[in-house]
Amino acid sequence: MGPQNPGNKRVRAWVLVQAAPVKGVSARLRKLDRKEDELVVIRADVVAGSSDLPYNIVVPVDAESEAVLSRVLGEIKDVSGVSDAVALKVLEHQHHPTPPHDAHGYVTDQEAKKGKDRKVKPGRQGASPGYNAWG
Repeated sequence: MGPQNPGNKRVRAWVLVQAAPVKGVSARLRKLDRKEDELVVIRADVVAGSSDLPYNIVVPVDAESEAVLSRVLGEIKDVSGVSDAVALKVLEHQHHPTPPHDAHGYVTDQEAKKGKDRKVKPGRQGASPGYNAWG
């Protein structure tokens, strides 16, 4: 996540997005990440639909404040093809493991070959790889 000020209360959320057509929207959502500490748009995952929920993209976000989360939620809603978006905020210190970057992940052979970090080896990772450790 990069440097943080002591006492800085970041806001983490999973933004559920409804988009049609979904093609291309996830890439446009990722472009909302400006590679600054204020806001990290971690990924934009296209997910299988559900008859109970209309959302088809999930975007994990790590924001410096409630105001930044509110701003990016508005930006997400303004992306062409997006008809709705809602943020599910993670309660402060209510994630497991703590800290969240201690979570494990898995990198396939194909993902390792395509990835920017050539040091990442395929297989189970001891902690989530990548610039933003929350994702």
